[in-house]
Amino acid sequence: MIGSAALMAALGFGASGPLLAADGSGVNNPQLLRGSIDASCVDGLACNFGHTLRGPAASATRTPPKAPALDCNAVDPYGLQQIGCPSPDYDTVFKDAAPRQQGARQAPVLHEAAPEIAAAPAPYRQAYPAEPAQFPGLEADWSVTLRGTYNTGSNGQRFGIAILPEASVTRQLNAGNVVFSGNANLSKEGGDVFRLSSGTLDFTGEHMLNRQTEISGGASVSIDQASPYDLDADTGIAEQPLIVTGSADVAVTRRSGRFGFEGRGEVERVVYGETQLTSGGTDLNGDRNRVSVTGTGRVSYALSGRTNAFVEASAERSLYDMASASAGVALNSWTYAVRAGVTGNWDNVVVAEFSAGYGLRRFDSALLSDAPAALVNATLTYRPNAPVELSALFGTEFSAPASSTGATAQIDYSASSVARYLINDRTAVRANIGGTWTRYSDTTDQSAVYTAGLGADFTLNAHTVLSADYEYGLREATGSALRDNHKVSVGMTYSR
Repeated sequence: MIGSAALMAALGFGASGPLLAADGSGVNNPQLLRGSIDASCVDGLACNFGHTLRGPAASATRTPPKAPALDCNAVDPYGLQQIGCPSPDYDTVFKDAAPRQQGARQAPVLHEAAPEIAAAPAPYRQAYPAEPAQFPGLEADWSVTLRGTYNTGSNGQRFGIAILPEASVTRQLNAGNVVFSGNANLSKEGGDVFRLSSGTLDFTGEHMLNRQTEISGGASVSIDQASPYDLDADTGIAEQPLIVTGSADVAVTRRSGRFGFEGRGEVERVVYGETQLTSGGTDLNGDRNRVSVTGTGRVSYALSGRTNAFVEASAERSLYDMASASAGVALNSWTYAVRAGVTGNWDNVVVAEFSAGYGLRRFDSALLSDAPAALVNATLTYRPNAPVELSALFGTEFSAPASSTGATAQIDYSASSVARYLINDRTAVRANIGGTWTRYSDTTDQSAVYTAGLGADFTLNAHTVLSADYEYGLREATGSALRDNHKVSVGMTYSR
């Protein structure tokens, strides 16, 4: 019997027992706990529970180039493996610490979207073997989530429903890949009609020019419309503005011995719709429409096989369509940032990055004061064993404030932490906590939002996951009364 079992294992016949991969509410957060289980993985506990398949929006698994062939056992005089082989360089460490959503592109750290704080991750997926592809080299995934919610708090009581479809197509090439993806969030709260609260169409591609050089890039179009019931929404708003964002970027990464070099360029266009007020009036928001061009450079140095040091600098040019309603002049500006830090990867049990630096937003108009800020960014992931994963994130972001604030610049400091535990092959639980602290330039006003939540997931089969979540939120702001909200949600996700 033992000999037969060994023979079957050698021939590739393995146990087909399912493994839960469950997560939470479906709120996307490209900085926290994303990843994937390899399609050949049958037992997720053995493969790595920390990387979970998240349906069509899962992080795209980056396959090594097929040509030229690399000898990953051969090391250079510095003890570093060649590019394309698994190595704890900056790219590997940073992407492992905060994997990208499939099809999503990483923006410069200073200007990237601030992480949604304490947002419970989306449901885990069952780690079943992938179905045979209909077209060689082409992988397609899709999923649909149905979710019902109940909210009660400062904004009253209301029921809600949401439909979240997602899909992606990946094309594997000889020396890289291309990914097309899309997702949408159709939601309805109380007596409101269904609205497109968010949606994204995205393209991204990667290509190895040679063993030391990689080029990557992409483009995306997204639509967002926040709920008027959100804790951070200003009072007196009946309908939040529709925000349309289009962007494109390209990056080149090269390694030479212990040194790594990366250059990235990005262009972005943001257009705001009208804000509907409860008084019947509207805010046009034309003064918030802008075009931004950003350039970022990074130099890293391998201190050892596990740690790297780096220095990064960026510059952003922002041009606005018209003068600000509150400042009286256009907020055209330059934003500069410089930071230094270290990254580390200890056998994927502990993966971390920490950096600190200085940022400055300088306006063209002499009537506006400069907006300086201390920059602190950190990520930490801890996987002591297969069923347990802990992560923490701290970030800094410059953003353009609403005209109602009377400020010319807004600086957000965000922190969050998520814990997950796989109870058995079908059940998982998770918890999260976080906060965002906002400071406005030229004013003494400040605001803060705190959130905490609990959730559980149950996998019915290879395609269906049930989830339940509770989340509490609290907001305090200068000159405003405390506002809070309790939210309970249940949902079902069906994926290919």
